[in-house]
Formats: sequence, C-alpha cells, structure tokens
Amino acid sequence: MINRPTDIDLQSLFNRIDLKLEIEPLVHLPAYFGSPVQTERGFVLHDPAASP
Repeated sequence: MINRPTDIDLQSLFNRIDLKLEIEPLVHLPAYFGSPVQTERGFVLHDPAASP
C-alpha cells in the first residue's frame, strides 16, 4: 500500500536521481511512501502513455 505522502515533491525527487521532470502540473505533487518495500529500491507507478 503506497499511501503516505513524504515531505519531498516530485521535482526534488527527480533532481536527486538526476532526472528531468518536464510535466509542469506534476512538479509540486508529493512523492508517496508505503510498505512493505525495500527502502533501497524505488518504483514509479503511472498510467500508460497515451498513443499519438
């Protein structure tokens, strides 16, 4: 269950892992935490990409 917001937003998280977040509406959303997970791993859950 991934349901606890962290004190870091998505822009800060992406910056920490040297990725660029280019979707403006997402930059200030919180990153969420949950368990059971391995704390040294991260997973990105997202909707499928839209077809052109």
